[in-house]
Amino acid sequence: MRAVVVGSLNMDLVLAVPELPGRGQTLLSRSLDRWPGGKGANQAVALARLDAQVEMVGAVGGDSDGAALLRALQAAGVGTRFVAERPATPTGLAVVCVDPDGDNAIVVAPGANASLGLAEGLPARQAADLAAAAAALAVTRRGAQAMPSRTEVQRLVRGG
Repeated sequence: MRAVVVGSLNMDLVLAVPELPGRGQTLLSRSLDRWPGGKGANQAVALARLDAQVEMVGAVGGDSDGAALLRALQAAGVGTRFVAERPATPTGLAVVCVDPDGDNAIVVAPGANASLGLAEGLPARQAADLAAAAAALAVTRRGAQAMPSRTEVQRLVRGG
């Protein structure tokens, strides 16, 4: 199977907390972990683990988090040639508070993810390559800001 995933790439800062914070509350975390993440990146890695040939479409900043995300995707077997690098923009960051029951609260700073828009299109050669890579198409959404719609992506990869 071949797949294209259009979605977010974030560096996740995961904090183990005794309870989820309430309004105005300050908590001490028992630990801090950094993990490559983002809904789009997570889906791409999951598909690659199922032996799919996956291309990721997204954006990272020109910082160490962006470089780490690209390395993690490549190590998982996910193609990154359609991931834009935005040198003047930070990579998306998610702060994830997780309580002992596994419940969480997440705050996301979208960073470079907010710059991802397919309205400007891809060069014809890249669009053709992307279309050839996709037998399946997964499009994710980020918060209140919608990613390009499935129709927009399909129109792009068909060159129209």
